[in-house]
This record gives sequence, structure tokens and C-alpha cells, in this order.
Amino acid sequence: MINAITNYYNNPYILGLQQQIYGTGSNSGLFGINPANTQLSGATGLSQLESSTKVKLSSLGRLRSGLDALGDNIGALGNKSTVAPFVAASSNQAVARSEAASNVKRAGQYQLSVSQLARGQELSSNPLSDKDSTIVGSGSLKFEFGRTSASSFTAERSASVSISSTDGTLGGIANAINRANIGVTASVSESDEGYRLNLRSQDGSNNTLRISVSDNDGNNLDLAGLSKLAYNPVGGDSGDGRNLTQSVAASDASFTIDGRNQAGNANTNNAAINGVKLTLTGVGDASIEITRDAKAFQTSAGKLVEQLNTYQKSTDGLTDKGIGAKINNQLQAVINDSSSGYGNDRLTLKSLGIQADSKGTFSVDSGKLQASFAANPEGAVDLLSKVASGIKQIADSNTGSTAELQINSRQLERSLELIDTQRSLLYNYNQQYVNGLPADSITSLFNYVPKFNGNSPIARYLAVAGL
Repeated sequence: MINAITNYYNNPYILGLQQQIYGTGSNSGLFGINPANTQLSGATGLSQLESSTKVKLSSLGRLRSGLDALGDNIGALGNKSTVAPFVAASSNQAVARSEAASNVKRAGQYQLSVSQLARGQELSSNPLSDKDSTIVGSGSLKFEFGRTSASSFTAERSASVSISSTDGTLGGIANAINRANIGVTASVSESDEGYRLNLRSQDGSNNTLRISVSDNDGNNLDLAGLSKLAYNPVGGDSGDGRNLTQSVAASDASFTIDGRNQAGNANTNNAAINGVKLTLTGVGDASIEITRDAKAFQTSAGKLVEQLNTYQKSTDGLTDKGIGAKINNQLQAVINDSSSGYGNDRLTLKSLGIQADSKGTFSVDSGKLQASFAANPEGAVDLLSKVASGIKQIADSNTGSTAELQINSRQLERSLELIDTQRSLLYNYNQQYVNGLPADSITSLFNYVPKFNGNSPIARYLAVAGL
């Protein structure tokens, strides 16, 4: 029992608390009652210490919360593609549209000249008097997709579509082909001559069609039944397997980039200019210019300033001394010392128009920002990214589990726990008597312990301790 009590009050945390509450003098009593001054209460000291500890813990919590928010909200700006992504603009939308992808490496300008667009083959049937009631026929259509020359056709893939008797009209056949989703678009058009079935393949010379028919009437080539839709691109005549009329031949796109010949079986091209999606829209010339997005850069600069000011406001009064001042010095070093480029090309946040006033509030000079970006967009983007990365690193390093800020917070939390333990061992601490005995008559814990009744906190503590 003697050892248990002695060990408890020799605990360095308890000793530290007692020194904070009662001072370091040897005459401060066990319960904070100095025989020379019985007006001093241990409970009052505990309450004062608890209050000041909670204030300190709250301050560290505010600092940590401010750093977390700063790092989270500014971290993405460490990526230059976020600060100001590349954009690709076409000078002539009637010739081409352009869109920069995330893998663009550098700014630049390219001259585009389009001589031919990629087209899909277009075929049409002979006219019929009605699209919904006139029966064409039934059976199946085999579509082969490939390339054709003057005397041959080379198939690269094929697909078949079944035509039932209920689908045997022009409208029904068009619906059946579209439902099959094989790369052929079917429609019915009307003219003075009647209704025609129109077929269009996908863009590119490799999408030339050959259509073979399995006709339920037994003849697969003539102009009767479903064989009306047979089409052989390199042989036969009307009524002998070439029963559709071609209005547009399948073709590839043909164009140049800075004089270099380019081709493709589609009007969308992702390879001609690295990182740029080109969509050809017509024949003619256009320039494609890749630049950093000036509007996005302004937005990013504004976000940097906004988050710095939010942090300053949320930590107001915490950065003048102690760990708050240490963190603030780290942030100021990044803000003031970061630069991009050398000599006359060297950029700082101040030269971008970003700086703080005498009260520490940051602002952006829009005119200065725009001028600096226009003169050196890569340098401006690089600088903003460096600053954001540096701030993010400081925020992360000071909020990690082994950071001084976190260690101090845990120590304060432990102090509050020990204050609660200390308070639980005080009995009737607002009075000058303990169990009816004058407090100043208690010369040692050993004289005092036997006089506790079974319900007293210390007695309960000893009972739990098994003593």
C-alpha cells in the first residue's frame, strides 16, 4: 500500500501537474493545502490548469485544422496541368476542331491543310411505291466490309442480318439493320420517284460494302425479292448482283501538318499532333495553336491567395510564438523564396503580383499577373506549382503522427486525463477539513489514510489497486 501511494505521487506526470498547480515549494501540501496558507485550494488549481490546458489544446487543434485545410485545398495546384492546362485552338472551325489532351508536352503552333475528308460509302436501292406496305422480300443479308480496287474486293470483316417476313418492307429492313448495330446506318428517303432504302457505312476506305443475299425466293442476284439489295462493288450489273447504286465512295482523310502528309480512315485523329485530338470538318487550311490556359492560371492564382488568407484567418493569434510561429516561418520561406527561371527571366510571387500587406493579407494584382503570364507562361505556371507543392509539403510534415504539433496535442490530452485522475483523489476539496479533521493537522499520507471511510475516493483507489 505504501509503495502504491508513493508510486502514484512520484509519477512524473502527477509531479508535473502538482508543480503547475501548487508550485515547487516543499511545503505545498498533498492536496494543495499549504499549512502556512490554508486559503489555497487544490481544486481551484486543478480547474485553472484544466482551463489553460484546454485552451492550449484548442489552439493546437485550430492550427492543425488550418494546416489540413490548407494542404488539402492547395495540393492539386502542385500539378502544372491543374494550374494551367494546355488548350488547343483552331483558327478555322469549318476546317477542323481541336482539343488538347492531358498528355500535351509543350506549347506550339501547327499549320493544317485538309484536301479530303474520310467518308463512308453510301448506297441506295431502286424506288418503291411505299415504304411500309410494299413487300421487298425476306431471307438474310450478309454485309462484308473491306477495301476495293478496280478489279478486286478484299473483305476484312463481316456481319449478317436476318429479315423476317414481317420486316420485309423498306421501313422494316431499315429497322432490322439499325437494330443489328453492325456499322451500317439504314434510312428510307422519299422523292418524286418513290421510296428508297439508303445505306451508309462508317468512314474510311476499309468500310466499302459487299452485300450478299440469301433470298427466300431462291434467286439471290435478280431484282425480285430481297435480292433487290444485293451489291457487288467490282462485278455484275443491275439484276445480276449489283442492284444498289453508289452515290458516295468510301474514302480516307487526307491532310498535311506543317507540310507532312497525313492520312486516316476517320476524320478524328489523335496522332498527327501529339496530345491533340483533331476533328476534321472540311477541306481547307487552319492553324492549330497550343497554349497554356490563361483563364485557368488566373483562377489558380486566385485560389492560392484565397487559401493562404483562409489559413491566416483561421490561425489568427496562433502564429506569433511557439510552434505556430515555427510553422509560419516555414510557410513564409516558401512564399518569399520560391522562384522560377534565372536572371531577367526569374519570377517570384511578388513579380506575379501576389503579395501580402502589412497585416499579412494576400492579394493579386490582376494586371501584373496577366502581363507576367503572357510574357512567360511556362515560368509562371512552374512557379505557382512550386509554391503550392512547398506549402502542401509543410502542411503534411506538420500534421503527421510524429510531428511536433501532434506530439504536443497528445501530451495535452494526457495532461487532461491526469487532471481528472488527480481530481478524483481529492475529497471535499472545497473545504478546509478532510473527514472532519483540520487539513493542517495531516502531517503525512500514512496518518491520514486509516481515517478515510470506505466510500472515499482514495479508499476506492486503494481497493482497486488491491491494497
